[in-house]
Amino acid sequence: MLEPRYYVQSDFEKIIYDGVHYTIPEYILHKVMELENRMKQKVAAMAQIYEVRTHRGNRNGGKQRSFPPTQSATDEANKAWSRSEDPFSFVSKSSVDLSKRRESDAEGEPGEDKKPELNPQTKVKEIMIALNKISKTNYEVQLQEVRSCLQELVANMDMDFCSKVVRDIYAVCIRNMPMGDRVADLYATIVTEGGDISTLFQEILQEGIADYLASFGDIRYVDPEKDNDGFCEYTKKNTTRRCTTKFMLHMLNRGVIPLEIVTGWIDVWIGRMAEMLDNTVENRRNEFEEFTENLFLLLMDSSAEKGKANLTVTSLERLQAFSSMSVKERPNLTSRSKFKIQDLVKKIVS
Repeated sequence: MLEPRYYVQSDFEKIIYDGVHYTIPEYILHKVMELENRMKQKVAAMAQIYEVRTHRGNRNGGKQRSFPPTQSATDEANKAWSRSEDPFSFVSKSSVDLSKRRESDAEGEPGEDKKPELNPQTKVKEIMIALNKISKTNYEVQLQEVRSCLQELVANMDMDFCSKVVRDIYAVCIRNMPMGDRVADLYATIVTEGGDISTLFQEILQEGIADYLASFGDIRYVDPEKDNDGFCEYTKKNTTRRCTTKFMLHMLNRGVIPLEIVTGWIDVWIGRMAEMLDNTVENRRNEFEEFTENLFLLLMDSSAEKGKANLTVTSLERLQAFSSMSVKERPNLTSRSKFKIQDLVKKIVS
């Protein structure tokens, strides 16, 4: 067994000053010499081509000085000259063929228009720019821009990529609801047009509805005094949920989501609110307030007639009962929630 050898500083200094002797294997030396000879032939061939071209270009017939290459290099240079005026035409045939093939691929067939290569990320960026620029005055222009980009993506990219793009569009719709409903108009327009893009928009809307309804089962209040980051996340989720409620109301008003579907949601919400008010043990005041806020957005922003149509008889009776309950007797009922419910009932039954 070999004993390990340990180096000290003096050993390193000796190696540094004395250097390291290394013998190159003989077969490598042959390769180096062979490459050197090839390079000399190339240089000689180029010199010969330069001499010939200069001589032909000399109208006075003056004699030009040249460096005599080897015979093999001269023959190679003469062949190169006869093939082309390009002094580098003696490069390997495979390289020439490859470069010509690349040029042919880029240019297309003779007489055929060059087709630009699709850059999907550029198209996605154009879609997002159009969504951010959309307004009442340029709505049709931006709608056509988004539609055109989506058609190119659907025609050239796989469905996973296109689904991600539409999810991003859906997310922009939700974020932009506080600033107006033009982007939601665009979503509603495309989702009802029919075709592959419309089907994709419908699938993403179904995903969004499922996530939206599930979020009502995940309302967990966080005390900012104990966990400030958790409270910020809680507030962010509430904001997203309320923006989504406005978006869903817009889809309802545009006929994308059927009325009976939304009526079913409201029935479930009001039933859960009744359970919270009957519960005198758990502190669910913040949860009850969040349900009230979303119910208020969904019904108060509707016309009185449509708001009443959104409610079953049972749900309306329950709301009327909520509005007359005592805050002192119901720990999970806040004055804020009670006033909002009273406003709702007043609008619906008036």
